[in-house]
Amino acid sequence: MLLGALCGTLILGCGSTASPTPAGSSGSGPTASAGTPDLGAARLQQVLTALGKGYAFDATVKVGGTVATEAKGRWVGGASQFVLTSSGRSVTYRSVPPDAWVQQGDGSWIATQGSVPSGDPLAAFTSPLSVQTAGTLTDLTATYAPSTLGLTGTDPVAVTVHLGADGSMTVTYATNSAAGPATSTTTITPPTDSTPILAPGATPAPS
Repeated sequence: MLLGALCGTLILGCGSTASPTPAGSSGSGPTASAGTPDLGAARLQQVLTALGKGYAFDATVKVGGTVATEAKGRWVGGASQFVLTSSGRSVTYRSVPPDAWVQQGDGSWIATQGSVPSGDPLAAFTSPLSVQTAGTLTDLTATYAPSTLGLTGTDPVAVTVHLGADGSMTVTYATNSAAGPATSTTTITPPTDSTPILAPGATPAPS
């Protein structure tokens, strides 16, 4: 299957089945805590909208405090290129939906067969069930349905969200996996490279 949430994918890639940490009851949409109605949700939506134009990302999963899997790359206009590292082995993927390729040792690309990890981790965080803030608009707690994070279970997952002054966001959540306690952290930043990501051999359109 195409994996819609890269962070959840990373945990599953460790050979484990993760269960989300309970975070209370779910709501019908993004809400904010009492005292700051809508401010946290609005600020988060503002950052998500800006990053939706293109971004760089670095997603890691730690098991027992050690990095088990990392995906690092960029997403532009629906296409992505990223390096997925797990068990000491790194693979570079390029995805231009509905097609995807993997880079060979000589630099060439071959079309993939079967499932490919998603290169759009931001998509997993665009629809929180609720958003809470303790008085600042830089550190929030959002809850998500486990399925949106690539996890099993029914209880909402509590995710800590730090919004940076540079327009970045860092999201972290903990789970219990077959390999032990796991922590997923994804940092998403405005891109330093907005060059279109094209299929191998494709020619950029005239500007």
